Amino acid sequence: MEEVGQAPQGVRFITVTDRGGDNAATFDACDKAGHGFIVRAQHDRCVNGDQEHLWACMEKQPVLKTIKVKVPARAAKRTTNKGLGGRGQPARLATVRIRAGRVLLDAPKKNPLHRHPRWVYVVYAAEVNPPAGVSEPIDWMLLTSEPVNGVRNALRIIGYYRRRWVIEEYHKVQKSGCGLEHSQLQDVNALRRLAALVGIVAVRMLWLRDLAAPCLAVRRAKSRSDSAAQNPAALQRLMPMIWITVVSRLAGVDKAGQLTPHQFWRTIAKRGGWLARKHDGRPGWKTLWHGWHEIALLVEGARLAADEQAKTCV
Repeated sequence: MEEVGQAPQGVRFITVTDRGGDNAATFDACDKAGHGFIVRAQHDRCVNGDQEHLWACMEKQPVLKTIKVKVPARAAKRTTNKGLGGRGQPARLATVRIRAGRVLLDAPKKNPLHRHPRWVYVVYAAEVNPPAGVSEPIDWMLLTSEPVNGVRNALRIIGYYRRRWVIEEYHKVQKSGCGLEHSQLQDVNALRRLAALVGIVAVRMLWLRDLAAPCLAVRRAKSRSDSAAQNPAALQRLMPMIWITVVSRLAGVDKAGQLTPHQFWRTIAKRGGWLARKHDGRPGWKTLWHGWHEIALLVEGARLAADEQAKTCV
């Protein structure tokens, strides 16, 4: 936050963090830089003059609204940082209750540098009656500097927090998928150029993922996003035609102009090793990157062949 500094005139920066940012130093750094903040609480702090604790205080607030949240499936993991056994869980439609309020965070007792209380607004989103076997139901306690005076503001704060996932996915594509951190480049400027190129690939893969997502997730009622996943024009607005032509051949689609985002995404995943079995989860970024890299080589070959053919015709 100190490196980012203050926002330009007419602009307001809002720092959004997960539970790792829940400490007094984060709040003070935001104050110093002139940032707003939305921090997911990790600690059940004493509030309102040591009279109660944060979670108990917010659970007494009236429910502003009950909403439905689509929670994607999560594949089983070998290891986790919470000791949950790495169990997978299917996609579900969660019922979430929204509460909001304003509390006085008591001064930290063990940190001599930040011994002062602080007023914050709080938005609390908690899942109601999660299915059996769900190890991590939705439970977001969001501390924010931004005024929350009703349900509209509460939903806006939740919307800001949910944008953090897309940013994390972007970095995950760069690191886990494209292997940016495994580069052997030593020069800073060379690393910056590589990051810029990989960043373009990461954004494009995220766009494709979002277009194709409804067809790769659980089956549900048709929606606008479902129609986008089956719309060839949506793919043509995003990808160069030579990519669409090469992938349509691999997918067995006779006319390149009829290839859909779902077919495009699925073909890339299969070229990277995704088996596409009935109970397989969504392909990971590493698998997709392998498929993307292989098809990129085929596209380059197609370009070279087209150039040679053009030279021969001349």
